[in-house]
Amino acid sequence: MPYPKAVAAIVMATTLACSGGDDPGATPEDTDLPDMQATSAADLPDPCALVTDEEISTLLWQDMNSAQRDALQARNAQHTFTKRVENVDYPPSRTCHFQHRLAANDSLWSEGDFKVLTLARETFDMLAGNSPGSQEAIPGVGDQAFYVSNAAYARRGDVGVEVVEFGSRDVEIELLKNAASRLP
Repeated sequence: MPYPKAVAAIVMATTLACSGGDDPGATPEDTDLPDMQATSAADLPDPCALVTDEEISTLLWQDMNSAQRDALQARNAQHTFTKRVENVDYPPSRTCHFQHRLAANDSLWSEGDFKVLTLARETFDMLAGNSPGSQEAIPGVGDQAFYVSNAAYARRGDVGVEVVEFGSRDVEIELLKNAASRLP
C-alpha cells in the first residue's frame, strides 16, 4: 500500500527540513534553509495599526459602482469594522483579520473581510521567492513590492506587509501603500 510510504516520506522530509539534516549543530547558514527563529511574531508591528478605518472605508467606497455608492451615501451609509490579531510563530507573522459591514438606517447593505499581515524578513523573502515569474512589481513602495493573484506585498527594512482579498487589484495596492508607509 503506497499511503504509509508517502506518509513516511513526508515525515522524513519535514524532519530533515526542520532539523537541518543529520547535524544537530547545523544552522540555517549551513543548510541553506532560512532561519525562521531569528524573529518572533511578537516582535512584529501590529498589522491592525498599519491602516486606519477611514482609509479602508474610502477605498471600499472607491471600489464600488458609482451609482450604488451615490445612493448609499445619500442614505448616510457607514462602514463599521471589527478586528482580531493572530500571531503565527512559524513562519513568523502577525495577521489582522478585518471584518467590515456597510449599513444605513439599521439595514445591512454589504459585508466582507480581508487580512493585513506583518511578516518577518525571512517570511517575506520566502514568499517573494515562491513565484517570481508571476509577480507584478509595484514601483515606489518600500524597498520591494509586488502583486500576485489576490495579494499585495511590500517590504521596508526587515519587516514586510501583505494585504489579502481586499477588493480589486488597484484598491488592494492602495491599501498596501498606506500600510507600507507605516512600517518601521
